[in-house]
Amino acid sequence: MNPGYLSLVLISVTMILLASGWKDILLPGIPLAGLLAFFTGWLIAAMFKVEWGGVEVQFTLPYLLICAAAVTGILKTPLLRAHVWVCGLLLGTFDCLLRELGGWAAVAPQGHAWLNGALIIAVITLLLGRGALWQWIALSIGLTVSEALYVWFHRYSASFAGGAAFADHWWLVLCLTRGLSVLLEAVSKLASKGMRQGTKR
Repeated sequence: MNPGYLSLVLISVTMILLASGWKDILLPGIPLAGLLAFFTGWLIAAMFKVEWGGVEVQFTLPYLLICAAAVTGILKTPLLRAHVWVCGLLLGTFDCLLRELGGWAAVAPQGHAWLNGALIIAVITLLLGRGALWQWIALSIGLTVSEALYVWFHRYSASFAGGAAFADHWWLVLCLTRGLSVLLEAVSKLASKGMRQGTKR
């Protein structure tokens, strides 16, 4: 699959799910107007790029970081705001490490190392926090930092940052994280219901 196709597919699927009534399940607590503004801004940012230090930087990269910084203020306490940024930096370090290791290709010998690495980051994000907004902020910070670190490490050979491959990775990790979160919540509710019914007998 060519870079950029996966993110377009995931954006389309996400918008269809949100429009068909899944918003409160997939992204609870996030207003629809904010989601539409983000999608619109993402599509606009993807059309522009600037050269910085010999590297072409697509605007989706700074756009994510700016959005994350702006939305952080919605979080209730200063401690939670600091926590999400620390976790974002941690995720960025892990993601960059996985990229340097080839996505742990030895664990995914059939050529699915990209999916394996995304799944690892999604699981780590899920372990760090469950809230949809929290996960979105942490992943936006983390994967932006990861891309910046990767380009800096390969500054003599890298020519592009925040391109189609980055968009594919960000959308895949976000969708995996939210999908796993919803699945875990559903399993937890079923288990709790089963235990309550068992105690009543």
